[in-house]
Amino acid sequence: GPAIEGLFDYVKVLKYNNCPPACNAVTYQWKKDGSTFGTTQSVTATQAGQYTIQVTDCAGCIARDTVNVAACPPVDPNKCYKLIARHSGKALTIKNASTANRADAAQRTYAATNNQIWRFANIGGGLYEVINVNSNKALEVTGGSTSNGAVIQQNAYTGANYQKWSLTASGSYYIVIPSHSGK
Repeated sequence: GPAIEGLFDYVKVLKYNNCPPACNAVTYQWKKDGSTFGTTQSVTATQAGQYTIQVTDCAGCIARDTVNVAACPPVDPNKCYKLIARHSGKALTIKNASTANRADAAQRTYAATNNQIWRFANIGGGLYEVINVNSNKALEVTGGSTSNGAVIQQNAYTGANYQKWSLTASGSYYIVIPSHSGK
């Protein structure tokens, strides 16, 4: 039973020395930087900040935990990157290590070869040219297509919108989106 009864910020609070046995009814309250954003058992952290979970059982016992989520660091044009698909763990690769214009990209097991290594050149307005280290060609959407399933390839950089990419942080990953289609 209650060991101490008192007032805290005008709210009656019962404090227990030991929580009674847990019951099946549990509520969840997620907060990010102090604002509530979720009431389910799990959530996806899509932005940097402090995330807090409070779990309350039907007896009123409360458990809390807090974690700080860091944002993806900004890309550095002087560094090289591998582009790994989150769902497959495979690296974006120019097929057959081609240096030709219009060579197709595909995902392959990461092998630390130059056709799997990329640089990001900041071209302003939050957009980047994505450059293959092996060929020094820009990543683009074939023919500027806006269709789902359009082929991704490399080509000489012309400044076309289908060669400009935005990077949106999503937890510890980036979403890489061609500026012309938003896909």
